[in-house]
Amino acid sequence: MIELNVGKNYDELDKSFDWEKSKNQIKQIFIHEGGSGSAKTWDILQFIITYCDNYFNWGKDILISRDTYSECKKTVLKDFIKILKINGIYDKKHHMESHPQSYKLYGNDIFFSGLDSAGAHGERHDLVFINEILETKWEDIRQLNQRCNEVFIGDYNPAYTEHWVFDKLIPRPDCTYIHSTQLHNPFLPQGQRDEILAYEVTQQNVTNGTADEYMWKVYGLGIRAAMKGVIFKYVTYIDKFPELAFTYGLDFGFTSDPSALVKYAEDKNNIWLELELYEPTETPQDINSYAIARGINMGVPVTADSSDKYTGENKGTVEMVKGLRGLGWNIHKVSKTQSVMFWLLSMKKKKIHIVKNDFYIHAKREQENYHLKEINGTAINQPIDKWNHFWDASRYAHMAYNKPKSKIY
Repeated sequence: MIELNVGKNYDELDKSFDWEKSKNQIKQIFIHEGGSGSAKTWDILQFIITYCDNYFNWGKDILISRDTYSECKKTVLKDFIKILKINGIYDKKHHMESHPQSYKLYGNDIFFSGLDSAGAHGERHDLVFINEILETKWEDIRQLNQRCNEVFIGDYNPAYTEHWVFDKLIPRPDCTYIHSTQLHNPFLPQGQRDEILAYEVTQQNVTNGTADEYMWKVYGLGIRAAMKGVIFKYVTYIDKFPELAFTYGLDFGFTSDPSALVKYAEDKNNIWLELELYEPTETPQDINSYAIARGINMGVPVTADSSDKYTGENKGTVEMVKGLRGLGWNIHKVSKTQSVMFWLLSMKKKKIHIVKNDFYIHAKREQENYHLKEINGTAINQPIDKWNHFWDASRYAHMAYNKPKSKIY
């Protein structure tokens, strides 16, 4: 058996793993939650090497993946090759560098891919490892898990307080939950450890300007926390949209970012929001087909993004709005006469209620992470351009409600 220089995370996984169950193809699930520098991913990769060594020439099929192939290549694959080289077992002739890349280790095949390229539907695997599983969609993971014969492993930094992983995987009786911090990694370079420790809210770190409660909780202690200084900090979550007249707000996402369609109602003191779509959509037909399947009334007024941007020939916001109008939608582009912050502050004057439907986890994630930009630790009066698809769609509907004579293109 190969001798690896492993950390405490490896020991936890190795101690919990049942080789008899593995040989009998009884599914085992491991979810590893840990802070930055805990070496959770590094130790999982070393465990996979041990797995291959233990099943020498068994022809095991192993999938290592992230949400995108580009991220998988520059993080997990890079670490895996580095581990092989450090331990003197890397052999270039076993490394297939075509797309997707693969490595034959001890007579077993390890494939590296992204869910954006290979997808979740396809061949069965004996072992599946999903790095940064919080980035992925439940349906993709469900498809992968049901095609996994023996071992399913996921890891993540706990940057959210709610996620389907916490509800659908961790509570399962066949799932082993492992938690770690940077203290579990005896090999972490002191410079990296010092950077993480600088987040802890101590008097010295406050004086130095490095203290950050959110960053310390998530990356130092490896515990779930909500982003500090979020724009919409106080919202309520409700079970059902009220019986009120409503409109829709629509933010286009195209190929990578999600398109967000939000059902919207407002009165003197309240705003009600329900997320109805949160997926990339490349064409008006994509959105229209989805709306028909979900039973959305296209005759209800929709206020959409006004940005004249293009993802390719005849694929841009202008074409989307015109295309949807041609398909019978009552849709127009919002007229942007005030700043983004003006309208966000306008929304904050009212109590915001978000419906807990099948998409609400995405709204919850944006609510926890949409915050103001910071320069040298000081928040400036400008929101980040991230975690804003749900909020942008909601803002467009709010703008239309408060400016009913907005220009229609």
